[in-house]
Amino acid sequence: MAQSYGPRSPSLETVDFGTRSPTVAMPRTTGGLSLGVRLLLAFGLLTLGLVLVGLLAIDRLGALNDKAAVIRDNWLPSTAVNGQMIAAIKSNRLAEARLLFSADDDSLARDLETLSRRNQEVEIARRDYQQYVVMNTEDEQRVNAFDQAWATGQQYEIRLRDLVKAHNRDEAIALYNGPLRDANNQATDAVLRDLAFNVNQGRATAREGAAIFSSTRLLLLSAMLAALAAGVALAILTIRTIAAPIRAMTEATAAFAHGHYDHPLPGDGRRDEIGGLAAALAVLRDKSAERDRLMAMRTDEAQSLSAAKTEAETNLAALRQLQDQLVESEKLAALGALVAGVAHEVNSPLGVAVSASSTLALETKRFLADIEAGQLRQSTVDRFARVARDSTDLLERNLDRATTLVQHFKQVAVDRTSSQRRTFDLGEMVADTLTTLGPMLRRAPFRMESTIPEGIEMDSYPGPLGQVLTNLIQNAELHAFDAAVSARDRHAAGGMVRIEASRNAREVTLCVQDNGAGMDEDVRRRLFEPFFTTKMGQGGSGLGMHIVYNIVTGILGGAIAVASSPGQGTSVTLTLPLVAPKTSPAVRPLPESPIPVAAREPVDGKPG
Repeated sequence: MAQSYGPRSPSLETVDFGTRSPTVAMPRTTGGLSLGVRLLLAFGLLTLGLVLVGLLAIDRLGALNDKAAVIRDNWLPSTAVNGQMIAAIKSNRLAEARLLFSADDDSLARDLETLSRRNQEVEIARRDYQQYVVMNTEDEQRVNAFDQAWATGQQYEIRLRDLVKAHNRDEAIALYNGPLRDANNQATDAVLRDLAFNVNQGRATAREGAAIFSSTRLLLLSAMLAALAAGVALAILTIRTIAAPIRAMTEATAAFAHGHYDHPLPGDGRRDEIGGLAAALAVLRDKSAERDRLMAMRTDEAQSLSAAKTEAETNLAALRQLQDQLVESEKLAALGALVAGVAHEVNSPLGVAVSASSTLALETKRFLADIEAGQLRQSTVDRFARVARDSTDLLERNLDRATTLVQHFKQVAVDRTSSQRRTFDLGEMVADTLTTLGPMLRRAPFRMESTIPEGIEMDSYPGPLGQVLTNLIQNAELHAFDAAVSARDRHAAGGMVRIEASRNAREVTLCVQDNGAGMDEDVRRRLFEPFFTTKMGQGGSGLGMHIVYNIVTGILGGAIAVASSPGQGTSVTLTLPLVAPKTSPAVRPLPESPIPVAAREPVDGKPG
């Protein structure tokens, strides 16, 4: 039997073009589970396991949060109040000592007043303790012991005042170093015992939290390993049951396409979708063999015509597909530039916030270390408060800046990727677009100016319009100015791109003009043709202005005009309706000369 390895024109004597080929019935799979059900069960079990582990981890994290709340709400306030009471008692003790060395009546009166203030500070700290600390039986016992010792000390202090007033210094010193000191030491010991109890309880709670954290981490690691093993097993199963048979069928199909119909076809005995596909390929193989027998009868002339037609259609389809892919690549490149702008702008406030949080964390560790060592002083508390205040202020301001930037870029990204129609202010949209291009504009060899009047409201598509402005500005950077001019020298070079706008009752005119190199008439006439660029291989794809033309005359429902001449810069004028068409009109075909022949003077009177 003669076989053909290329397409041939059908013979009128052997092929009937008026009849339809019969429909091949796909074999039904009977017995066993289908591939879809198997994969669904496997993924369902894996997902269920991950959900259960996640719920258990959430429960453990809740317990860890409870432990942290106990430390924050109970033991830390108790320890802080204990430190205040100890500091107040020590200050009172020093005031009593100064009372013994008063030189005259005036200094005695001042020292007595100071001692009274120190007594008030101890009483205030005592009231704070009872107000902020949840009391239990042991706490009440320690507070009662402190109250008794402090009351005894107050009685001795009254006696000390009387002795000092009577200038009986020796007896006052004996009282200070004897009963009064013992009473103050007993009060301090009572507070220290409560402080030690609070510290120990806090440590115990912290150890419980650490144990919960360790067990939760072990659980998550085990779940990750189990999920990894399950994923590997599922991947191996998928390769063996799906990928390998499909690969073999692909090879068999390629062999059938080349006329090798004796090539083995796998999957004949299976009762699932793969078996059905194998049966369909077997039918296709038989039909192809029959068709080859008929195609052998075609004439050489018809064969040549058919081959030329097929090749032309294939090349045309490939060219259209390549054009679509390049257009999408241009859009993705613009989105990538947007993401780069977000990262660059948000990096600075986030870096400052990280530094502030690190400083606050370090100072907190020092503060807790002083508390655990029992060396807490008023200066330490004041220093911690200053650092905490300054750090939180830095965190608040910089995180607010980062939040503003993220919300700002989020709106631009949503518009750019979704092409969603909404009402917007033209000036704000242009400002948003220029912000996303900030990193590129800062190193561009030209200055950027925007004079958009306030109050130009549009009901249109801000995402596609932003894409148009981005392409025009990037086109100016690539073609209009010398790339060797640095951003530092751009003011001396005089390069500038300006955006202006005006409106009437129904339309807005948006003009993007530069004072760059300009273009000649031949380049201007072909400006909107796809794949036309003067910088092929140097960053130009030839699709930027083609995309601009399609967007402006398509979804935006407007018109575009370009005026330029060599050395005189370029002006691109967009005429857009304030309310975009409800249904996007078809893209207008490129006329022979879609751009009005016009030249203009440079923006600032200098050649590009």
